[in-house]
Amino acid sequence: MSENIKMLYLTITLIFSLFVTGYFTVPVRCEAPLIFYPIEDTFVNSSNATQNYGGHPSLWVGNLDYGEIKLITYLIFDLSPLNSSLFQIVNAELKLHTYDVWETTTIGVHLCHNSSWNEMEITWVNRPEYNTTAVATQVISKNDTWYSWNITPLVNENLGKNLSIALISEYEGYQLFVDFDSKEFGVDQSPRIEIYYTIIPEFPAFSFLGLTLTTTGTIIILKFKTRRRSKKLDSSQLE
Repeated sequence: MSENIKMLYLTITLIFSLFVTGYFTVPVRCEAPLIFYPIEDTFVNSSNATQNYGGHPSLWVGNLDYGEIKLITYLIFDLSPLNSSLFQIVNAELKLHTYDVWETTTIGVHLCHNSSWNEMEITWVNRPEYNTTAVATQVISKNDTWYSWNITPLVNENLGKNLSIALISEYEGYQLFVDFDSKEFGVDQSPRIEIYYTIIPEFPAFSFLGLTLTTTGTIIILKFKTRRRSKKLDSSQLE
């Protein structure tokens, strides 16, 4: 058999013996969380309906005078960096630090319909609307303490865009009032969302013998079959 024919035979054999025998995804778990700080945060006060508190170092939440005065905190987080399908959110926690707690109360996180408001313009009069049902609640009772709310579903629903939320006291009482630190207080005690996630790695397309394989988050195992040719032996080779 000539060398050209041998090469042609080997090439044809390899092409028809190429099999994808299996595949599996390999997500990479990232141990350090992504931290998102609010791009806007403020509160509104029903007893001073036209006053803006955008530059205030505190975020007030509660009901005073048996519900006659209501205080609602608003925050916006920019989640646009999480716009890739390669991110898989494992857990997302909203965290705020208390400065002063007048009386134990339960604070709920409510999704807002408007995510483009400005903290230097918002007041009780033009405050954004929000869903009446809280997506997560937390009992707040201590000063100088970090509290967290699990908002994983909310983050998953708002990947790649702004997330606007309202913090509201779930109960009415005489002095159910909480003072959280705002981003103006300083980054160390600023509100934040901590997101734990995995990444599905993306591998580029590659070609072999004219066959192009594109893999996204998948490792392809390739199996090659080669045929061994037997040799004729004569009696002299056995001696």
